[in-house]
Amino acid sequence: MQNERFTIEETRQMVEKMEDVVLDSIIYTVQQRGVLNDAATIYNFKEILDRLNCQQQYCHIINRWIKALVQRGRIKPASGDGYYGTSHVTEELVEQKWDEARKMWDYRFGSPLVMEYWYMNFRNLLDLIKGKTQAVFLLFPQGEDKYAKALYSDTKIAQYINLKMVDIIEGHFRAFCKESTDKLKILEIGGGTAATTEMVLKALEVNSDITKIEYNFSDISKFFLIRAKKIFEKYDFVKYRILDVDCVKKGLLFDKEKFDIVIAAGVLNNAYSIEATLAALYDILEEGGLFIFSEPIQESLEILISQAFMITKPKDIRMDCEETFMTKEQWEKVISNSGFMIKTIYPQEDEPMAVFGQRVFAVIKEN
Repeated sequence: MQNERFTIEETRQMVEKMEDVVLDSIIYTVQQRGVLNDAATIYNFKEILDRLNCQQQYCHIINRWIKALVQRGRIKPASGDGYYGTSHVTEELVEQKWDEARKMWDYRFGSPLVMEYWYMNFRNLLDLIKGKTQAVFLLFPQGEDKYAKALYSDTKIAQYINLKMVDIIEGHFRAFCKESTDKLKILEIGGGTAATTEMVLKALEVNSDITKIEYNFSDISKFFLIRAKKIFEKYDFVKYRILDVDCVKKGLLFDKEKFDIVIAAGVLNNAYSIEATLAALYDILEEGGLFIFSEPIQESLEILISQAFMITKPKDIRMDCEETFMTKEQWEKVISNSGFMIKTIYPQEDEPMAVFGQRVFAVIKEN
């Protein structure tokens, strides 16, 4: 990936190009099933679901598709739960737009594998909707993690987020060492491919006294724990735990164990209830402890045709708003309601990386 900087306008053009190709990909997909293919015809939502042979657990994703198409002026709502169709989208047009997006993205904004992964999901959308193909097997074909590593490590926004998280964690560790002779206890939730873990451990190894650290790598999948053990076998201060983000409860999982730092990179959107998870994390943090996490703050259309098929259907404000992700303002509210104090949020609104719609939140459990 090229080491170049982008203006806000260049980044916005990339984001808009991806939105355009995903919207056309969605329209092309549903039109293959005989719906939304006539601008003068009204199609109700149930008819759309039936034609797509949509599995019950994915109906909310189709609802978000329709909402995105309406919001961006691709289709118009009719009375009740009906929607007017639109002009025919050809396969040739969609392929052309994917080619254009690749030329803008590859080696500049991210690895070609990322674009390959999104395109592969587009080509499998009908089978994903029917439940004939599982999204996890597209992300990890034959158990390989090349797409996951590219998504979480080899894009401009992923690298930005990981570097910001590392900087904040290092600063907190230095401050901790000035006030305490104890070991700094870190818990990472949903460590997954260990993209964030790897950067954090390398930075701490170079710039800090790692003998003063206890790092707890956790994930819900044994697959990721086994993989992480191989990657970090030289670090004897790293522990490995099975952990479900929905089961982080004081007195249940960790008993009375407390942590100085909790890390969650792109994990909280998988929780049934973000409010409940934040409350649990608040309980397991030491006074003055740091919780640092990254999350999308707007609907990502690429995710709506890929990882959305793996994300837990929420039972919180996201369900009420019919959104996959919370806005920055919603995050600020739930953070405050959970008792945390916001230390910082990155990127700032005037940074080019802000256009990608992801943020790093560093929050403190006040003394």
